[in-house]
Amino acid sequence: MKFKHLCILVILPLTQVVQGQLSDLARVEYTTLPGLSTDFAFNRIRALINYPVKLKGQGSFLVFGLDYSNIDLTFGEEPRPFDQSQI
Repeated sequence: MKFKHLCILVILPLTQVVQGQLSDLARVEYTTLPGLSTDFAFNRIRALINYPVKLKGQGSFLVFGLDYSNIDLTFGEEPRPFDQSQI
């Protein structure tokens, strides 16, 4: 019985027409949270490129995309001690 429900949940979305809305053909993001007086820092770089291909029919497109993301989280050199008995 459970297997039947699982098959329906997996196969049903594959049979439906999927419609989506992409707002960006290309995007570059850079986020930084400097540590200032602490030794903590957070930097993120993200680049996104989408390439639409027109399909037969009115207003039908297939969109291929490439997404790159790099996250740099820095805590400094010294270890962070904590009470392991609370875990």
